[in-house]
Amino acid sequence: MTEQPITIYNHKQQPVTLDALRLTNYARAQIIEAIDSTQQLYYLFFYKGKFITAKTTSTLKRFSFIAKAFSYGHVHHAPHPFIKAFLDANPTMKMINNQQLLRKLNDKYSKHDQAYILTMFESFIKKQQLFDHLKSMFYEDRREGHLFSAYQTIQIMKDFTPNHSFVKSLINDRIFKKYFTMYQDQNEKLFQQDVIESEKIMFNDPEQYFNYYMDHLKAEDRIIELSMLQYHQLKTAPTEAILKTFEKNFPNALSDEDLLKLYDELASYNSFNPLQNRLLKKCIEFGHLNQISSIILKHDLDFNAQDAKQLTEIITRQTDRKLTAHPQGLQRILIKLIDFNSSNTDRLLYPFVSELLGHYDLDELNKWLEPFRELNSNANVLAKFDRIYALNNDLDHIQTLGELYFDFKQWDQALECFSMASELRPDDSKPLKWLSKTYLEKGLKAESEVYQKMYVDSQKQAY
Repeated sequence: MTEQPITIYNHKQQPVTLDALRLTNYARAQIIEAIDSTQQLYYLFFYKGKFITAKTTSTLKRFSFIAKAFSYGHVHHAPHPFIKAFLDANPTMKMINNQQLLRKLNDKYSKHDQAYILTMFESFIKKQQLFDHLKSMFYEDRREGHLFSAYQTIQIMKDFTPNHSFVKSLINDRIFKKYFTMYQDQNEKLFQQDVIESEKIMFNDPEQYFNYYMDHLKAEDRIIELSMLQYHQLKTAPTEAILKTFEKNFPNALSDEDLLKLYDELASYNSFNPLQNRLLKKCIEFGHLNQISSIILKHDLDFNAQDAKQLTEIITRQTDRKLTAHPQGLQRILIKLIDFNSSNTDRLLYPFVSELLGHYDLDELNKWLEPFRELNSNANVLAKFDRIYALNNDLDHIQTLGELYFDFKQWDQALECFSMASELRPDDSKPLKWLSKTYLEKGLKAESEVYQKMYVDSQKQAY
């Protein structure tokens, strides 16, 4: 797949075209790294799937939020369906300055969401300025007696500036003792009262909190993030239950082809059989023969009767024989299909033998066909190839060899044989007839007519 260019509007409301490089999902934040035609890097910030703004920079601060997001988040390189999903969900994206950012956050987000979002921008806004803003939020809550809310802000500041003396002194302040215990124990009460902190915990410990995290994302209708979470789990600890819910919850904005790409990626990370089989079924559904060839060669998966029937229909309708570029994978597919129903041997093998004759040495092709002789030794296609193999370089039967090549639509080899037969037996009109037929099949009407006339003249002379 190819990624569609990204269009954002700069501070002057002028469109800027970008190419995506990668996406990271890091708890509630998503960031797309992109580049413009001058190689300027842009970072597009999303919060719970919603676009916030974009920033430009040439370097990122070490240990900043964005640096950690690309180091410890779930990263997907372009082109990728998840990048497409975020862009489709945010069709209009405008860059705003820092003052506009503060107003936007104040209008649309809760106090603690604002605090968390602001920490995402430490590579683009002075850290002291951000710290002072968070500090004022803390003091405002404490003055009004909202101690838990104040402590929530301190927890956000702890991730932002863990070694700052102000943060250290307040984390263990006795007036916040009961809250400190709640955060330290990570108990149910914390998960009910501080969704930002609880989501960070769930993101960092998916083994323990995976199902809880899935329910949380689903309840907030954050379907793209839910799919990304399930995708990551399928990479690291796949189960059939997750596989089923992954497809069930797949974002509507993404296509079946996008789902196929994700299955293909996942299959490259592990050899989880249900996943490989799901990929195989999707490839059969879409008729992706080269991928089927690759999957079967790597994992030796089996078909059921319905798969075999569907794949047989796809192969026999196929006009593009590019699959012959992977003869071992093709052989594995055809063996499995013929094993299901040997009466399909000629129907399945004929077009591919015809194509392989044009690209492979006869000895190689003879060896490639050996397993099919064990499955159906009476197949007509095998008998014809065996005659080609036996008669190769036999000048006494060069006409017959040409007719066999003609049957397999190998026009050039057929022409070579008929031309030689005509030279060896100049009084025989039969090679002329076949030369005319073969040139016509090649679309060379003028040459065909020449040999047709020669054939008719030779017939007249015979009488």
